[in-house]
Amino acid sequence: ISSTAMARSRSRSPRSNLQIADQKIVFIGTSTRFDLGQKYCGVNNGLFKCKERVKELGGEVVGTVASGRKIIPKDEKIIERADLVVKMSNYADVDLQKAEAEQKKVVDQEAFLAALFE
Repeated sequence: ISSTAMARSRSRSPRSNLQIADQKIVFIGTSTRFDLGQKYCGVNNGLFKCKERVKELGGEVVGTVASGRKIIPKDEKIIERADLVVKMSNYADVDLQKAEAEQKKVVDQEAFLAALFE
């Protein structure tokens, strides 16, 4: 992709006013959508680059939760510690329900990626 096409495609991304610095962030799910990973990170699964960028911006990734049909106590504790919960492409509904029950700020992965990389 040319730099002009990249700039044009990013300009249509959702703008985000997410605060990253001083936030404890948890990812529910373990990967970015391939198209979003390519768009924002230049790789198919941009989770590692997201974690690096959060650190650069002064935030802290407290964990990645990849439950299934039943949430486990370890994952519950990770979600409880978070200020911000990011729904990745393969998140489990049970993890999202826990985050909502804890009244955590939940954001979609594209809004989060836009906040990190734009």
